[in-house]
Amino acid sequence: MAGLWSLLKQLERGEASVVDLKKNLEYAATVLESVYIDETRRLLDTEDELSDIQSDSLPSEVRDWLASTFTRQMGMMLKRTEEKPRFRSIVHAVQAGIFVERMYRRTSNMVGLSYPPAVIGVLKNVDKWSFDVFALNDASGDHALKFIFYELLTRYDLINRFKIPISALVSFVEALEVGYSKHKNPYHNLMHAADVSQTVHCLLFKTGTVRWLTELEIFAMIFAAAIHDYEHTGTTNNFHIQTRSDLAILYNDRSVLENHHVSAAYRLLQDDEEMNILSNLSKDDWR
Repeated sequence: MAGLWSLLKQLERGEASVVDLKKNLEYAATVLESVYIDETRRLLDTEDELSDIQSDSLPSEVRDWLASTFTRQMGMMLKRTEEKPRFRSIVHAVQAGIFVERMYRRTSNMVGLSYPPAVIGVLKNVDKWSFDVFALNDASGDHALKFIFYELLTRYDLINRFKIPISALVSFVEALEVGYSKHKNPYHNLMHAADVSQTVHCLLFKTGTVRWLTELEIFAMIFAAAIHDYEHTGTTNNFHIQTRSDLAILYNDRSVLENHHVSAAYRLLQDDEEMNILSNLSKDDWR
């Protein structure tokens, strides 16, 4: 995208060569065509609903070009096969355009968490069942949860959708990591939280379940995975009950640790506004 803008400026100054122009246009066409084909295939079973499409962030000329180009191509394909145009085809074209828009928006808003090169390399496999959370933790300097949480919220465009302040997001997930390390738990630690978060993503993504969920439900699932063992003591509920620990007394021996994980994580959000990643949710969404 940056290369195309640079080329446009060269054209305005009369400095661009025909060879460079041709090369860049061919590359852009290949990328967009590939995205369109992949997304059309992926969306073959989706419903014809456009109510959730919002294109304000994409320049109007790009949006118009996407719609006209892809609907025209689809129309030509249908004529060749002597089929009548179907509304679903246009829907797919628009949805493919929205996918390109999200890709555009992500590259246009690069302010956020800085990824070390080693982390970028490991995260290339984040969609795979064989993802190596230990490698991510090593590459990130013991911050596997921070990078996986940020990466997944970014991939599903949830930071933009729910207007999550980047500074609050980073502060919150760093506080989560501190809590996961509080009791020096050898298993229920930040790597486990990162592992479960990535596994939830993999299940959603690979099975296609993600297509049937709202963005709020996806956000809730990733959030739940990230916090689900926050401040785990490394002992069982029964241990807390039998030793009459403070947590067992607080929760009256009922789901002692589970109650604590959720309550303590929400206390982070409530006690420090600088960590409140849910600050811009509506009341209904928050509930």
